[in-house]
Amino acid sequence: MENIYLTIHKVGNGRFRFFVPTIYSKSIFKKRKQKVFIKIGDLEFRTHTTCGPIDFDKPLTPNQKKGYDLYSLEISDWIIKNSFPKGTKIYFNFEFKNSVIYLINK
Repeated sequence: MENIYLTIHKVGNGRFRFFVPTIYSKSIFKKRKQKVFIKIGDLEFRTHTTCGPIDFDKPLTPNQKKGYDLYSLEISDWIIKNSFPKGTKIYFNFEFKNSVIYLINK
């Protein structure tokens, strides 16, 4: 299992998401709508990659985001409940199972 980090970003309307840095977007997540399962303690979040390019096999268009986001209302609520400020890095172990990316925070 390898380690990565996600960064907390604002969505707007007082909501938050996990931003996937470009290096991980290109090397691990690779495409939009990639299924992702996140486990933090006893909590589990099912989501998928949003924003960013459809996939990194095609050239980026001007003003296109260079990384993906992981968002759900539950993730946002968890970030707000724990009072994490924008820019906080949360570290995870990751692995692939049946074409799903599993992120586990220890």
